[in-house]
Amino acid sequence: MAAKAVPGATLRLRRRLALVIGIGDYENVSKLKSSQNDAKELSFLLQRIGFIIDQPQLDKKLAQMKHILVDFENSIQSNDIVLFYFAGHGTQWKDQNYLMLKDFSAVNTADSKAAAEFLKMNAINAHDILNALSARKPYAIIFLLDCCKNYSLKDLNLDKRALNGSDSKLVGLTGMHKTGSLIAFACAPVVSIIPINAQWSQNGVTVAGGHGRGDDTNQLNRPWGLFVDDDGTMFITDWYNERIIQWKMGDKNGQVVAGGHSQDNWNHRVMKWNKGAKEGIVVAGGQGEGNALTQLSYPKGLFVDTWGTIYVVDAGNDRVMRWPKGAKEGTVLVGGNGKGQEANQLSAPMGLSLDRHGNLYVVDQQNHRVQQFSIKQTHCDA
Repeated sequence: MAAKAVPGATLRLRRRLALVIGIGDYENVSKLKSSQNDAKELSFLLQRIGFIIDQPQLDKKLAQMKHILVDFENSIQSNDIVLFYFAGHGTQWKDQNYLMLKDFSAVNTADSKAAAEFLKMNAINAHDILNALSARKPYAIIFLLDCCKNYSLKDLNLDKRALNGSDSKLVGLTGMHKTGSLIAFACAPVVSIIPINAQWSQNGVTVAGGHGRGDDTNQLNRPWGLFVDDDGTMFITDWYNERIIQWKMGDKNGQVVAGGHSQDNWNHRVMKWNKGAKEGIVVAGGQGEGNALTQLSYPKGLFVDTWGTIYVVDAGNDRVMRWPKGAKEGTVLVGGNGKGQEANQLSAPMGLSLDRHGNLYVVDQQNHRVQQFSIKQTHCDA
């Protein structure tokens, strides 16, 4: 449908038109939790600054969206400022970006030509949208793609991967260019892609500590855990000094911080210190040593996702547990079947990590192995 004026919207010398789309309640692929809310909030803000906009287009199917796009394109006049926003699943094929609507179905095939044809028939080409908007000769186009990039289709001649395959190589959407247009993506994956043939320097460089054992701010004493954020700042569990120390790249001294999460091994709990806090709060365990769902026994490895969910290696119970933010008890993810070397058992696990697909890796110390536990279903948010 064409955009209609909203009471209170102020028409400037140049009209401002917007089409805002949020797709989250997918029928056949993983649902997204925040797409609809993001679209609603953006629509409200755009109306406040004078954009002419319908209600956000939420959870539309392919046929519906084609009609909506045609109506929107036909409403554009020369000299308009036009904004297009899409939140939902997106992917690319041969330098073309595709947007997935509510009724999109994942396709699994080794025939990349068939998969590509499926995309063209069952998704909307973002480049085609941009070209159609540009053909109306507006003054400027703002083109925003806020995608969950969970699907990938690669050229069969280069790499045999199927759409929605578990081994899909996640990459950001391909670049888009159009004169007079501002184009922005929020579609890149969280995890960097390291080439399979990558090599590393054989000589390491000391970036923290290295001044002997001690408790000065330029020293460490049996460091145990480590986290490095996006700007290279290190957060180190300085075990024998019973502290967490922050070390910025290039600094000669670290700074003792009350920040991040730490394993409180001897107290059988996970503590969180908010930045600047003088005291921490218990976010997992803290009910004494034991194997109940409210307890931990010598927690070791730790991972916290963007939702605040805690994944912790419960070493004394030979299991890995998950604690959602604010939960009073955890759930056992893997292990917990007694100490042993069977595929469903662990023996004194020490560390864990999750890859970009959500697969879980556990350092199974006394079995002298690393175990991978494949995720069964993936949910991601735009």
